Amino acid sequence: MTPCNLDQVTKKELDEQVDQNFVSGLWRYAKDNYFGKGIPHHEVISQMALEFDMPERIISYALDKPKSMRKISDEARERMRETSRFLSANRRYLERFDQSTAEKLAIDLADGVRGSLLAHHGPVISQTHGIDVLFTNPVKFLRAFFRGIASLSEKQVDKFMAKMTDTPEKAALHKMFYDAGAPIGREPSEGFTEHGLLARAATKYDLPFLKNRSWAAKAMDGAMKPLRFELMVEEWKKKPPDLQTKEMATLIGQQMSHATGAMLRGEPMQRKTALIRPWLLAGQLTVSKWMKGVVDPARTIRTFVRTAESKINPKLSPPSAEERAIAWSRMRRAGIFLSVYLGALKVNEELLKAAGSNQHVNFTDPSKTDWLAYKAGGHYWRPRGALEIAGVLARMGAVMKPYGKQTYGKSPEEIMGRYAEYKAIPGVSAAKKLISGRDVFGRPVPWSPEPGTAKFPRLTWPEYAT
Repeated sequence: MTPCNLDQVTKKELDEQVDQNFVSGLWRYAKDNYFGKGIPHHEVISQMALEFDMPERIISYALDKPKSMRKISDEARERMRETSRFLSANRRYLERFDQSTAEKLAIDLADGVRGSLLAHHGPVISQTHGIDVLFTNPVKFLRAFFRGIASLSEKQVDKFMAKMTDTPEKAALHKMFYDAGAPIGREPSEGFTEHGLLARAATKYDLPFLKNRSWAAKAMDGAMKPLRFELMVEEWKKKPPDLQTKEMATLIGQQMSHATGAMLRGEPMQRKTALIRPWLLAGQLTVSKWMKGVVDPARTIRTFVRTAESKINPKLSPPSAEERAIAWSRMRRAGIFLSVYLGALKVNEELLKAAGSNQHVNFTDPSKTDWLAYKAGGHYWRPRGALEIAGVLARMGAVMKPYGKQTYGKSPEEIMGRYAEYKAIPGVSAAKKLISGRDVFGRPVPWSPEPGTAKFPRLTWPEYAT
């Protein structure tokens, strides 16, 4: 019986009827465009089927017929993964040949502590790095949250990463944003590449069962990079064709990287903070918050000012059309964020009143740490995104008023110092406690001779231990 569709065609009949020059051409195309790039074999087949508008079975037949392309693809992918692991594990050593022994030891200790503390942060990565997205794109945020949980499996991470390039259009956009410096590829995520103290020891003593990447490192790939890319693509498609330029790709990549706890590769602020970030628990995240909460708004204001000045004085060059467009985009996203966030705070206040609670949302006093925080059950919570930076700056502004030091009992320098200590790796905080006799919030530690005050009582040993 003659087969009536492709699924019924046998391999023998394909060998007899498909031109072998055609097969060789497809195989060479796959080798030139996909070989050695770490792309899973099934994705190579799907992408080529879309590119040539052909059934996947024909593509699969062509690629599996010579020296198994499947095996070559899988081997290349595994080599790329091993290379990434090697560079991640040895990055610090390759960078520190010219440092003193004390410096090397200090950075090793910082890396070990950071890696151990953050190793199992997979489920909370979306909350620490992309919490602001909850108020502007809640559906995308929730998808990222569940991807973070699923990223415990390396296979799921590979699937999430592959989905960013599963069509020719997405692959082209991914390449464009990646070339612009966006952290959406397989490069290690700063601060989340260390494997923890046990795995660092496992590398030294060759214990394979402890060498796997930490959950947090996998979640940075599986949860945050797809979220970052989705936001970039969404913003890109809103722009008219005449604004879909290389400059716009860079500006969108920068905006969405800052919104998700990262920076563009080679961004000036990344270079300027290179000496500070290693001593912070989450260096890149902390810097990106300041970029989103302070630098980006300043750039937006500067763009509007330059636009107005250029209209008054024609000799002054106005900002580019791309800069103006991204300034309006920042304004729009900030407006959405504030309207949703403040609206939810108002609902929170009404629920507290209805429940007869003694708690009230603090809308008016920025000098307190509960300013613009959600409250319930005697506790309060404020997302650690751009509003965290706004809170620090608002408290500094409040104490800078006349008699602010006498009123609030602290100076702007003390507020900034405590923020820096809070963000530092635990080893720095512990050293400061030993020297000053106070914790990050100003309470005397148990061994301090200071009795403390009613507002800042001395910590007991059980309190300090917990």
